[in-house]
Amino acid sequence: MKRSLIIFGFLLSLISASYLISEIDWRQVGRALREVQIGWLGVTFVVYYSGVIIRAIRWRWLFPSHHAAPVIRLFRSILVGQAFNNILPSGRAGEWLRAAHVSQSNEVSFAVAFGTILAERLLDGITLLGFFFLSMQWLPPISESFQISFSGFDVNARLLFGFIDKLAILSGCLIVGILLLVQPHFRNGIMKAWGMLPLPSAWISIARRLMEGFIEGLSSIVQPQRFWRLMTFSLLMWMLNVLAAMTLSLGFSGIEMGLIQAIALVVLQSLATMIPAAPGYWGVYEAGMILGFGLLQLHDDQEIALAYGLVMHLIFFAPTTLVGLWVAAKDSLSPKSANKALNSESTR
Repeated sequence: MKRSLIIFGFLLSLISASYLISEIDWRQVGRALREVQIGWLGVTFVVYYSGVIIRAIRWRWLFPSHHAAPVIRLFRSILVGQAFNNILPSGRAGEWLRAAHVSQSNEVSFAVAFGTILAERLLDGITLLGFFFLSMQWLPPISESFQISFSGFDVNARLLFGFIDKLAILSGCLIVGILLLVQPHFRNGIMKAWGMLPLPSAWISIARRLMEGFIEGLSSIVQPQRFWRLMTFSLLMWMLNVLAAMTLSLGFSGIEMGLIQAIALVVLQSLATMIPAAPGYWGVYEAGMILGFGLLQLHDDQEIALAYGLVMHLIFFAPTTLVGLWVAAKDSLSPKSANKALNSESTR
């Protein structure tokens, strides 16, 4: 299954890249890149990485008080996770390494660290869902004649409407699942059923530790006072991403991006990075940007959308990858570190 997803991701990136190579006027892309106002790139860089700092602060509030790690260490761990997500072919493998990195200190176990990352993704999902439905209310309705073609594949209004319906159903299932998971009887039932499977005892022990870690992270969310503090950080972090999208648009001529359009674009790009792709999401990210620009009517030329997407991609890809790999090397972290940390949980 894992290998199939990797192959599918590479094929999808290849299809996207073939479209970009064959259907795009690269001379116009080059011209747009040469005309970008450098000052706005600097502003976008500062705004985007301010959001990463807020992510680290929010992450600290997800840890139980007796497990809390310093914000600077969490910030470094986030960069490590993003760096390995950018270079490894196996999807979100960087999240395992992020948990392994922060658990190198004796204060935090791998299970608790990984559990808080899962809880963090839940907060991101809640925020993005809110952004999605907000933008759907304020943006003009999608025309039934809307259509964009990518290397022979048509993305039309019917496909988008079907996606929106499935997203609403998935959101409902996710909320129900979380509400059930916080109930001790339901959670214990899952672990009993897992224990009855013909699996090695070490696997069962690891699953139990990861479940406990997730519940510890989730316990911060279900506390009303902490939940609203965490949601405030989430809104601030994602609004900084929205602001980064808007400031970068000011560096290009002809892009008119309002607040609601920027919110919708951030949601679309976040969804695009969830699709299996080659390392770094290259090709898929840029194709998603072209789709977003067409859907939101930000610019008539796909070449401008591609130039914008390439610059934004480099802003969040290059610095995090370089610094994250440097931090990993400095702290003696490798892709095998996650397996070692995971195996250590079976002995706890």
